[in-house]
Amino acid sequence: MIDPTDASTHILLVDDKEENLLALESMLQGPGIRFTKARSGREALRCMLKQEFSLILLDVQMPDVDGFETAKLIQQRERSRNTPIIFLTGTESTPTQAHIGYSYGAVDYMLKPIAPEILRSKVGVFVELYRKSRILERQSQELMQANKLKGEFLANMSHEIRTPMSGVIGLAELLLKTKLDSEQHDLATLIRDSGLALLTIINDILDFSKIEAGKLNLDVHDFELNTIIDGTIELLHNAATDKGIYLKTEIEPAIPDILRGDSIRIRQVLINLLSNAIKFTSRGGISLKVSMLEQRTDTVTISLSVSDTGIGLSERDKQLLFRPFTQVDGATTRRYGGTGLGLSISKRLVDMMGGTIEVDSTIGKGSTFTFIVTLERSPLATGGQPEVDPDRVARRSTSRSYQNLIPSTTLTTSDAAKAPDTVRLILVADDNKTSQLVTVLQLKQLGYVGHTVNNGREAVDAALKTPYSLILMDCQMPEMDGFEATGLIRHSESEIGRHTPIIGLTAQAMEGDRERCLQAGMDDYLSKPATLERLKNLVDSWVIKTRSRNDRDYRSRRSQEGENGQS
Repeated sequence: MIDPTDASTHILLVDDKEENLLALESMLQGPGIRFTKARSGREALRCMLKQEFSLILLDVQMPDVDGFETAKLIQQRERSRNTPIIFLTGTESTPTQAHIGYSYGAVDYMLKPIAPEILRSKVGVFVELYRKSRILERQSQELMQANKLKGEFLANMSHEIRTPMSGVIGLAELLLKTKLDSEQHDLATLIRDSGLALLTIINDILDFSKIEAGKLNLDVHDFELNTIIDGTIELLHNAATDKGIYLKTEIEPAIPDILRGDSIRIRQVLINLLSNAIKFTSRGGISLKVSMLEQRTDTVTISLSVSDTGIGLSERDKQLLFRPFTQVDGATTRRYGGTGLGLSISKRLVDMMGGTIEVDSTIGKGSTFTFIVTLERSPLATGGQPEVDPDRVARRSTSRSYQNLIPSTTLTTSDAAKAPDTVRLILVADDNKTSQLVTVLQLKQLGYVGHTVNNGREAVDAALKTPYSLILMDCQMPEMDGFEATGLIRHSESEIGRHTPIIGLTAQAMEGDRERCLQAGMDDYLSKPATLERLKNLVDSWVIKTRSRNDRDYRSRRSQEGENGQS
């Protein structure tokens, strides 16, 4: 039935006989229903130009312009193309006539005289369907507008973030060219590398927003595939070396030396796949193999496969791989980090290039990601790829070492000398080496000694062996997070009558984080990045409390010893 409260129910009645128009209006009359009457096809078309209708009841046989021709003209207008039409006729329609009517947008065909109950039921159904389609259309337009605004917002935010980041990275690079001692050089290098890491995340978010908005275009040009691969391997070589894993390539000689395509996007996909492989591989290594699949006069189809000996994936995990902002589970995010955008962007870039990307993986044995793409032959190409020079592929840049800055997990002699008691000794539990370094150097500025561990399990072991004055506990760490580690420390301390203040550290800064830290047994909470002043205020206050409590405990023990001696 027609919803009488729906003010959008507006029906166009078209018939060359006045009595038929009055009869239709009488049958369908009701609250909230409006009618416009037209006595010819031409008049109906003029009405369509002025008004939008929920439904059209259209007589077939009319002079001048009949119902079929009127419907055809209505369907030609984009605005009225989806308006439902019910044809009314006084003669039996042939199959041919019915076919013509339906081809011009008819949703039904009714023979006069018309039963009022049937007409009302049908009109109610079609009006409701039209109403819902219009709602969906409006929602679609709103979503498109929201996406547009989101894209503009991300573009603006990208600019606002990139500007200060450019300053940080540029100044760090200029600083590195000045005369610095070894420690200063390594600190400036960390500043630059941290800025570049943040810039990579910003670029991923911006690329994703551009793809979502359909504003990312391919730039097809001539390029040397071998040069792209060599550059990518050089870029990631140090990351693989730091983990003690190999990184090697193999390129079939049959592949032309120069091709046409978007080399920047091909390189971006390769970097994403190789970076992921390095991230999830702790033993063995990664191989990149480039193979020829098909050769034609003007194009070649090649496959680029990245194989690793890493943690592997289950069948369920594979279904989540290419979804944006998604990793296979929360533990993976905590342990390995990342935005979950890399593979999603790679999949969409490969789709844009008309290619495919797939994964073959076994848990515990590793994964192989393969993307296949067809590229144009370049007029500049000299034929097949020459034999690959192993020295060129294995070219290595000088590794940077931060060993002299990253504190070890045990106290040195000099540290112990600076901290004859544990009042100024603080445990820093954080899996990120840069964060460890920054926190320890900040503590050093404040007159404290920092002892670092890399995960929650190590934090529990260290806390039970050494009576620290304070523990700075990162909430998200591999193997065991800060919340679980705090619970185990509190359980063990309850048995020996000790309570070490624990301050939770998190880079998420989400609503409810402080409450979750306190519920886990932590004493306070600090969001990253922490300024030196905020860290000083928090650490000093808790260290003073710890010292006061230790003094009270010491006086209490001396008092008890004195009473026992007198007795």
